[in-house]
Amino acid sequence: TFEPIPSYSVTVNSDDNGSTNPSGSNTVYEDQDLDIEAVPGEGYLFKKWEAKGVTVDKPGSAKTKVINVTSDGSVTATFKSVPSFAITVDSDENGSTKPRGKQTVKKGKDLKIEAIPNNGYNFVRWNTDNDEVKVENATKAKTKVLDIKSDGAVTATFKKLIQIEDYPLTIKKDGN
Repeated sequence: TFEPIPSYSVTVNSDDNGSTNPSGSNTVYEDQDLDIEAVPGEGYLFKKWEAKGVTVDKPGSAKTKVINVTSDGSVTATFKSVPSFAITVDSDENGSTKPRGKQTVKKGKDLKIEAIPNNGYNFVRWNTDNDEVKVENATKAKTKVLDIKSDGAVTATFKKLIQIEDYPLTIKKDGN
């Protein structure tokens, strides 16, 4: 005689900062596994799985399994906010920048920047206040701060254009 294989309910949930695949109640047969995946929302990273009544193979991995199911239970994906950093964009007195002032940027993202010289000045370069702040091309007026991983500042510098004044030029013929 054959006996039916017992089945259990495994509920897969997430906190408010992401979603899961699958989600809700799932029927799993005894000693079988359930593939699960946590999907972070915008501005969040996967943190860990929290389990009740069941075992998660790799609780610190967004894509893992509920393993060897022998009872009803639940798993919840938790998420954490992506860290943000402050990048201050400024210039010397001979020009301005877009954007200007303190900019909040998520870790690993880029920030587009532009230097705008005052009349009579040329852009020279972008300077940074620490080695963690990297400018894609420091000698281009329109560029970006790359892969931001710390607070910092970028400053646009400018130089005065050389102006040639109008001077009268006299040519004398010497000899014939």
